Amino acid sequence: MLEASGDPDTHRWILHPQRMPDALSLPDQARGLLEQQLGRLGSEAACMAGCLAREAGPARVRDLTRSCGMEVAEASRGVRELVNRGIVHWTGKNQDRLSFVHDEMRRAAEARLSRLAAPARTVGHHPVLLTALGLVAVVTLGLGLVWSGAWGEAVPNLLPEARGPLAQAPLVVLDRPGATLLRAGPGGRIAMEGVPRPELELPSRLEHVLFDDTETPMWLVSERGPGEKPWISLHLDGTTRPVRQTEGDDFLLDVSLDGLHALVASEPRDGGPYRHHLYRVPMGLANADQQPALLLEAPHTLRSAVFSPDGRRIAVVVPGEADSLLVLNPSGGRLSELELELDRPIHPLVWCNGGPGLVGVREAPAGERLVRIDLEEGAITPLPTQLGFVGQRVACAPDGSALAYSTAVDGEIRHALQELDTGEVTWLEGLTTTPRALIWRPASPPPTPVGLRLDGPEGPLAWGTTDRVSGTLVLSDGTRRASTSLEWESSSPGVATVTSGGVLHANGPGTAVLTARWDGWVQEEMEVTVAGHEPAGILVQDDFDTPLDPGRWLQVGSPPSRVVDREDGSYLLMPGDALYLDGIVTREAVALPRGGTLEAEFRLDLTRRDKQWFRICLLEGELPEDPESGFEHGEIHRIQDPCIRYPNGQFSEFREGHVRLTAVRGFPYQHVDAQPHLPSDDWRHVALQLRADGELTLLVEREPVATAPVRVDNSEGTRWHVLLIGAAWETELHVRNLRLWDGPRYEEE
Repeated sequence: MLEASGDPDTHRWILHPQRMPDALSLPDQARGLLEQQLGRLGSEAACMAGCLAREAGPARVRDLTRSCGMEVAEASRGVRELVNRGIVHWTGKNQDRLSFVHDEMRRAAEARLSRLAAPARTVGHHPVLLTALGLVAVVTLGLGLVWSGAWGEAVPNLLPEARGPLAQAPLVVLDRPGATLLRAGPGGRIAMEGVPRPELELPSRLEHVLFDDTETPMWLVSERGPGEKPWISLHLDGTTRPVRQTEGDDFLLDVSLDGLHALVASEPRDGGPYRHHLYRVPMGLANADQQPALLLEAPHTLRSAVFSPDGRRIAVVVPGEADSLLVLNPSGGRLSELELELDRPIHPLVWCNGGPGLVGVREAPAGERLVRIDLEEGAITPLPTQLGFVGQRVACAPDGSALAYSTAVDGEIRHALQELDTGEVTWLEGLTTTPRALIWRPASPPPTPVGLRLDGPEGPLAWGTTDRVSGTLVLSDGTRRASTSLEWESSSPGVATVTSGGVLHANGPGTAVLTARWDGWVQEEMEVTVAGHEPAGILVQDDFDTPLDPGRWLQVGSPPSRVVDREDGSYLLMPGDALYLDGIVTREAVALPRGGTLEAEFRLDLTRRDKQWFRICLLEGELPEDPESGFEHGEIHRIQDPCIRYPNGQFSEFREGHVRLTAVRGFPYQHVDAQPHLPSDDWRHVALQLRADGELTLLVEREPVATAPVRVDNSEGTRWHVLLIGAAWETELHVRNLRLWDGPRYEEE
């Protein structure tokens, strides 16, 4: 109950009231020992003790905070000191009220209060009760305060000088009672400011805080009523609205820098197997019509998922026997994957643009917990400058120059702000021991894309013509920016398609829906109609939606090619067995004095490294005299046959993403990398474009990818057949929408 302090310089006696019997009454001299302990309190703890002494009994922290006129963060620090010093303890049914550990401690506080009472004063915009519990000096720091003395004993101001990282953006420390804002203040000091918080009923809790342009806080709260599942809500200006509420459990993982989207893990309660769904959920601050996007389904609890500063990537750790680190786009498209070491999970993650990239906290021995994750190299390496054992609260400065994190020093939890280039450390004192989160956001986040607007033709297009379409990004600040990096997709390529350069091609009559995507996730649609009859510029056309016309096509080799009608449409099936060259050729030849464009769509799912390929050619040559019963490819007298072949090579020379362009026989093949369009098990468009002077260009997905180094002989009198050859051993080769146009059809950039 009574023991020496252990300090050889003071030889103080310390009385432990929590060890005293409840009914014990102390003499005045012994009670003086308790007053001495109160006299050694810091200013915030002294204020809270004085306010508690005024209460008739146990009190809630929020009520004490209000009666003291203190900021939430100030009150939180004061309470922590009182509990750590054994002056107060938690009590009540839910352990949510503070009480002195003994009535004698209460009497000591009341006695000191009655002798040294002082009037209330105002600090900044908030009244702070400077009671006789001892404040002797107040130092104003910008929007916040630091008390530098208490009860007659000077306490040094432990707040360090504000350095560059805090000068560029404030750091928010979120704890259970509220939040504290740290920013650069006058004189190179750090200003600490409590953030006004909403009133919550347990077990609801604060999860995140954002600030609008006027620095009004917007709180994200995990709500939970009696007998209800948790859900996420937004508290702003006294109003509350749901952000995500389902029949299951919903947990907030992160919020984008612009505050427009949240990452929420939802646990369905539909009676199925346990799983977590990761959603990108709109906050409703910009486009109220946006719907949540399902990004990922995992069989285990998702612990870490974070937006990159530009909002274009999401890093998420998926638990498993060995965890995996996935990087997704905001629509859930997988950009990269990195398998983590077994039994060394990483949690949490934080993006650090301009610095080490992605940073995580890895479960490992002291001194190795903060790691840099190089997504391009697939490497995970410890950050060399970290201090000891690192906790699971980490934030990175917006410019990537510094980290804020918790660490263990001499058995105590301390908070460090460390500059990454020099390793220099600034200690952040007076903060809650175990914050819920560290949030470091730029004062003015850069605008991010929130929508896409498309411009194109207003009326129907004529078959065979071209036009232009373009897209404009709509940014979160209301501004717009032209975009030239759109990916286009057509619901009906036989009707209309768009190149990456924005050239719209009217390929055939009908209606098509064109979808434009920026960065793989911001998208918009437009509808295009192509009207009119077959244009005069088409010399050969076959969609392969009716049986092959023997008056137009001749069989080459066997088994014969044929048109099939299936659930996914009609097309030419080419079942060549690769023993010989099998396919079809046009009966008639045509002249191309102005040049021409031969194009078609094909589908070939490669399942082996040989006996599977497709070839489309212009053929100058003579066919057998009596071809009615078909003939072999070797019976054709070939003069020249510029061709496209996919894939390039076989066996050891097999290149599944490459196309071979042949201009002139006897001249080396040209190997063309067609990635990312090939390989694919979906339809792909290829074209041979011949200019009048014989220059030959290969196009993949209507984009020029190669030009032959030698010209084809297209002199007067040259006539061309269309030849399709293929092999489909253990797979299927399909062809549709074949056209031979008079003259070049596509721009050659």
